[in-house]
Parts: sequence; C-alpha cells; structure tokens
Amino acid sequence: MLKLLSIQIACIIALAAWFSPTAFAKPLEISPNTKQAEILTKRAAASNLIVESEEALSLCNAALSKDSKYAPAYITRAEAYISLGKPDAALVDLTRASQSANIGHRTKALRERASLYIVLKRYREALSDLNIVLKGKGSDGQYRLRAKCFAALQKPDLAAQDLTAALRGKQHPDSLVL
Repeated sequence: MLKLLSIQIACIIALAAWFSPTAFAKPLEISPNTKQAEILTKRAAASNLIVESEEALSLCNAALSKDSKYAPAYITRAEAYISLGKPDAALVDLTRASQSANIGHRTKALRERASLYIVLKRYREALSDLNIVLKGKGSDGQYRLRAKCFAALQKPDLAAQDLTAALRGKQHPDSLVL
C-alpha cells in the first residue's frame, strides 16, 4: 500500500512539473485563489488529454472564477473549445492569455493562437503572432510554422529562409529526429 502511494505521489509531482516546468522554482508567495486556479487548471489539462472537453471547460471556468487573470486557465479552456469545435471562443481566450504579464504564458498563448489561425487559414494573423514569438528564442517548430504561412501566402523565398533557420536553429524538445 505504501509503495502504491509513493508511486501515485511521484506521478502527481511529475505531472505538475510537466504542466509547469517552473512549478518548483516559483516563490512561495502565491495567493490561495491563484493556487486553487492552478490546481483546477491542471485537472482541466488532464481532462483535455483524455478528450473530456466539457469537464475541462467546467474546471477552467471554476479556475477563472477563483483568479480571472490566470492565463494558463484561458489557454487550457481554449484547448477545450477547440476540441468542441468552437474556434472563435478559443481565439477570445487565447487573446486574453496573450496579454498576460508572464512572458512564458504570453508566448504560449501567441504560439497556440498562431497554430489555430493556420488551421483557420488566417495566415497573416498567424504571421503576426509568430513574428512576436520569434523575437525571443525561436525553436525549429516555430520557424516551420512561419514557413508554412509564408508558403500559403505565395512567398517561397521567405518560407525557404525560415526552413533553413529551422534546420540551423535550436531543436524543439518535442521534435521528431530522424
């Protein structure tokens, strides 16, 4: 029984670190409402992973009722909206999250919104978001996304430049290496 409990605790810690890589580097001065919002958002993210989008939506709404400025809840709720076929609602949430004071949250929201714009074939808007993201430290995946936008907008030279930058740049940890 004790071994099972230890495994469960290890899994919870691993999930927390996965959802928030800086979870253990944060200062301890966090409001109780923000802490509750964080917990609810992590549960929502887990629900999204198993395609329980309605549950994720409900948990994100609860998180936002605790802390209306908690950007990860907006991002996670946007993912649920996308699963439910509501891209306009997702764009509203990603726009809200992109205004976060936290640069990591802001960058993730812009990256997610750019990906959604690409799916919606709104390439100019996707380019705008990707240009902001790439001002920081861009990854190969972000350059590839921007290359896709340039190609769709009939700008093959710019697409080729970004694909070259993707090959030379920092490999994204989730990229498949052949």
